[in-house]
Amino acid sequence: VCPSVYVKPDGNTYYTLAYNNKQVRQFTINVGNTWNVATSILVGNVSIAANEGLPTGLFFKPDGSRMYVVGTANSRVIMYNVATPWQVNTAIHMTSVSVTANETSPTGLYFRNDGNTLYFIGTNSDRIHQWSLTEAWNVQTARYNTRSAAITAFETSPTGVSFNDAGTVAYIAGNLNRMIYQFPMTEAWNVATIRFDTFANTTGNTGLAMVAKQVT
Repeated sequence: VCPSVYVKPDGNTYYTLAYNNKQVRQFTINVGNTWNVATSILVGNVSIAANEGLPTGLFFKPDGSRMYVVGTANSRVIMYNVATPWQVNTAIHMTSVSVTANETSPTGLYFRNDGNTLYFIGTNSDRIHQWSLTEAWNVQTARYNTRSAAITAFETSPTGVSFNDAGTVAYIAGNLNRMIYQFPMTEAWNVATIRFDTFANTTGNTGLAMVAKQVT
């Protein structure tokens, strides 16, 4: 089972979250075949079993120097330092933050591109939650800033959340309806301003398609 995938911005590498084996796996796409996963080969992996037994979401800092995992066993956002950027076999656990105050079954996460805001989604609350970080990209400094948005009217088994580069559109994926929803926001990066009266959706199999869209 692979609940999440993250694609490196250059399209030459992608990472999968192995739910059963509790690993992050790294695949490289053959030179000249950027974005063509059919040409990919496994080049590395790292176990996350010591920190999360039921991993569900994966994210990387844009420079590849940090990796973040979320899961439903411990309900924490876990941060790893990646000694050699983008090489997961050099990832070392650093710290984590509990999100149980808002969500006990987190399934997906996303960071604003400046690292000052964390977003996560889950199947217990069926909401997108927004937290602020006092130190960019350091989850230990993350705190809830009272902003959230319920998505129950559309999806009660959400698997992923993402945004466009400007932070004016939110994307939500879910397993119940097998759809990816697209919602505009009246204030960039503020989930409390999501407009649920205007949306688009597309059929998908899991949350993976939505997560891949964030970097295409």
